[in-house]
Amino acid sequence: VNAGMAGLTEALGGALLGVGLFARLASVPVIFCMLVAYASAHRAEAFYAAKPFWFFVTAVVVLALGAGRWSIDGQLAARRGSPPARLDEGSPG
Repeated sequence: VNAGMAGLTEALGGALLGVGLFARLASVPVIFCMLVAYASAHRAEAFYAAKPFWFFVTAVVVLALGAGRWSIDGQLAARRGSPPARLDEGSPG
């Protein structure tokens, strides 16, 4: 059951991240899944050398920055007339 849930999370979450649909929402279970994968199967390796590391980093970046203007989320936001959120919004200067 656990392996099936992890596989479904990686496949569905990875597909959603790949096309940028519900990207920030999809990145949360992917991040959790990658942390569990590291803790359970790759603990002997250095964290940055483990196989789930780059998938984890990608999901964290998408969670922090969003999927971008070329994603489906970005295109939907442009149609609504509201650009995707940017990190520099609200900063002085």
